[in-house]
Amino acid sequence: MKKRKLFLLLLSSATLLSCASNQEASKSSSTSDSTPVSSTPIPVTKTLEEIKNNILATSFKGYSFVDKSDRTVEGTVTIGAKSILIQGRAEFEEETVNNMIYYRGIQNGFFYDIENFTSRKADKKNVGTEEGENYVTEENALKLIKEAPYTASWMTEDILSLLEEGRGTTASPIQKNKDNTYSIALGAYLGGTTTAEANLSFSENDKLQSIDFTKKIWSEEEFDDEAKRPLDPDGKPFSQVSKKGTLLLGEIGEETFDVTPYFVTSVPTFYVSSYDDIKANNGKAVMGKTVHLEVERYLPNTALNDNEIQIVSSSNTDVIFKNSIRSFEAKNKGTTTLTISDLSGSFVETIDVTVVAPPITALYLAAKNGKEVEIDKTLDLEVEVYDALTEEPFSAVSTDESVLSIVGFSSDKRTLTVKGLTVGTSEVYLKNETGSITSKKIEITVKEKGQTPAEDVAWLIGEWEGDEDTSSMIFKDDGTGTFKQYGRTNTFGWKYENKKLSFPAESWTNTSLSIYKAETKYSNTKIIITWEEDGETFPESFTKLK
Repeated sequence: MKKRKLFLLLLSSATLLSCASNQEASKSSSTSDSTPVSSTPIPVTKTLEEIKNNILATSFKGYSFVDKSDRTVEGTVTIGAKSILIQGRAEFEEETVNNMIYYRGIQNGFFYDIENFTSRKADKKNVGTEEGENYVTEENALKLIKEAPYTASWMTEDILSLLEEGRGTTASPIQKNKDNTYSIALGAYLGGTTTAEANLSFSENDKLQSIDFTKKIWSEEEFDDEAKRPLDPDGKPFSQVSKKGTLLLGEIGEETFDVTPYFVTSVPTFYVSSYDDIKANNGKAVMGKTVHLEVERYLPNTALNDNEIQIVSSSNTDVIFKNSIRSFEAKNKGTTTLTISDLSGSFVETIDVTVVAPPITALYLAAKNGKEVEIDKTLDLEVEVYDALTEEPFSAVSTDESVLSIVGFSSDKRTLTVKGLTVGTSEVYLKNETGSITSKKIEITVKEKGQTPAEDVAWLIGEWEGDEDTSSMIFKDDGTGTFKQYGRTNTFGWKYENKKLSFPAESWTNTSLSIYKAETKYSNTKIIITWEEDGETFPESFTKLK
């Protein structure tokens, strides 16, 4: 019995040692299994077709992303059945948008287009059966939604392009993680000196989870054309673009978004006037001028459709009327109520505006038919008034009323008539009621009766250039002149009598020009001379050089 007990004791000890040994081995094995396998690639691969199919089979309703291209954008995308929402931060070369918003979507019968990304706007249109100023069809609205800068396809399109047949893309063995997710690295040559690489992460049931894609353009000196790869893959490329994203898996459904912070609901402070100093002249306008709106404050201050705030109507269109899409003009004296709103009429503000006649800003007086007049004869002078719609009174002054008297203005006040009284000279000018604005003075000479006043030819003296720059004429105050054409010069005589300019044929010295006759129609800035040769006429226009 003692021997049996000893045997059993030894057996028990051996068993315990064996169990202990097995436990240690088990611990060692367990420790080994707990180490992430990602540190050592598992020799398992997937074909490019399998990878592509897994991506296409992945349903996601949004993603977080970083886009580094010609801009740097970091944010999130929420995809709805009839909407897309992008939020985040965008950094451009010359501008940074910290609270970036981009929303296009259909809600409650309206299509909203809101953004401060590449432009600044908040538009609202009715969804209808036809296109119109404030209407859009659902089909076109959905097309606009798909044109957003970051869509579902934006996240995967570059990867799917790498997986196209014949691209030559290579895929690494699967890197499996302890949570049963796995990663695959892709590499491709895109032509020229351009390469692409990507790292994809999949769930254990083969759903795409994240993407890290980079396209690099290398300098020719740093690229191996035969191997179709950079000499130093870790070197710095000439340029590169990249995108990273983590998908929000799930089926796309209806998404709602609060659009109210992006539309103006009221305009507490604004000014309306046609004057340059719009604030100082709020509610005032001048006939013939455009009425302007200046917005100082609107609510909420996050609104993006403040550029739509405008004058939309006038209660009295005889006073202020709409002369173009967004322009209103003061027409007649009076008062009218202007309505301020946006394109969708989401708010209404009103203001009363009074229109008055414009003041005089300038006066001009010009001699029509010379600056001489006989005693007891009259002379008409041309009058110009600015602003033409003014009702402010103005008058004419003769500096020597014993020589020249003011007869009066024509009914339209565009002509001033003066009368010679005695031999001498007098200056004539215009002035407004206060004398703060005056015209330039014109000197008028009064001659005895029977003397023909010399006609004013000052406008004619000087050089005139022909239309085709091959000819020119110079009129001298001694009644002679020169004519140049194609390098040839001809001298001539001229006369100006009874408002008619003529060239005596015998005065032309160079008959090789074959000039037979010249008659002239004229203005103060242009002469049209008709040359006559062999029964044919050749008109030529000459312009006065300053």
